[in-house]
Amino acid sequence: MSSVSTIASGALFAGGAPLKLQFMLRLAMPEHLRVARRAALFVAVAWLPLLVLNAVQGHAHVSSFLLDFGSWARLVAAGPLLIAAEAACIFVLGSIARRFFEMKFVLSSDERRFLAAIDTTTRWRDAAIVEIAIAVLAFAISTVAVGVVPTAEVALWHRVAIGEATLSPAGWWHTLVSLPLLLMLLLGALWRLVVWTRFLVLVARLDLVLVPVHPDKAAGIGFVGYSVRGFGLVGAAFGALVAGTVAEQVVHHGAKLADFKYLVGSLVVVTVVLFTAPLLAFTPKLLALWRSGTRSYGELANVFGRRFEQEWFGGKPMRRDDLLDRGDFSAATDLYQVVDRLQDLCMAPVDLRSVVMLVLATLLPFVPVVLALLPLDVVVSTLVGLLR
Repeated sequence: MSSVSTIASGALFAGGAPLKLQFMLRLAMPEHLRVARRAALFVAVAWLPLLVLNAVQGHAHVSSFLLDFGSWARLVAAGPLLIAAEAACIFVLGSIARRFFEMKFVLSSDERRFLAAIDTTTRWRDAAIVEIAIAVLAFAISTVAVGVVPTAEVALWHRVAIGEATLSPAGWWHTLVSLPLLLMLLLGALWRLVVWTRFLVLVARLDLVLVPVHPDKAAGIGFVGYSVRGFGLVGAAFGALVAGTVAEQVVHHGAKLADFKYLVGSLVVVTVVLFTAPLLAFTPKLLALWRSGTRSYGELANVFGRRFEQEWFGGKPMRRDDLLDRGDFSAATDLYQVVDRLQDLCMAPVDLRSVVMLVLATLLPFVPVVLALLPLDVVVSTLVGLLR
């Protein structure tokens, strides 16, 4: 597929680890990602065998597994969310990249560099070395975690018996299959963020046709801020991973929900910073545009203001019946409104609504945790009060 057809179809980010491998296995296609089918397959491979293996081990193991909120959060919530996030990112990021091409932001003299940026983005996206590195890193993290986490802090179903270091069959499956699959999805999402950031850096270096007084207060590229919405489901997956850990500590270890307020707050801050940071690629260009625009529009405002005062207060008598026929005041108002808009030019195309949506998506997995910890009578009375 050529560079032009790639960006015109919105498929610039349709690939990469581990999605490229799924294309090869025919589990998904670039034109049809089969999100629901792959999410169900992930649960069937990563979670269901654990249930079967623990059932074989006995009642104590299966009870321990079913009451392990962390495993529910990781394998039933976070995994499918990351699979859905792939489709969301591909659509949103691809649409934003296409707008640069369709709306002629790139000058004709720089079009070759823009197409080269598309080519290199595609190569980075599908780099075989990255796929191998992600798979190796996922297995390494999973294997190391087995020896790092103290035996006393691990749920019974991971081990053959309480206090023993020997992994149970379910523990081996979790270490060699379930957790690596989840980590590959997570690392793949982070790699897509790296590729997206690099693409924005390359575009920001081009000679772009920007309007410093554009109504979006971002010189016309405010739509780039919508990319944060594409990562909303990744934020929800992050929230699910932390929410599962919090629920585990509160329910099984007697911790208080308030003890984790700083952890949750840090999660929100890190998530917002992580997915808005790529937008800073345009800060140098927008800052230079603000400086040049302030100078140009400031000079225009000065010239107009002097002529306006000379016209009205230069000593020339004016007929009062001419006041309503003159457009001077209207022109002055329009011009100075344009100049004021320039002063509001943002130094990064951040969309506040998109950031709020990301925050809400990150916090959403904590809602079931809070509701589960509230007394039943409080929940019922609150719902009754809302229905009245």
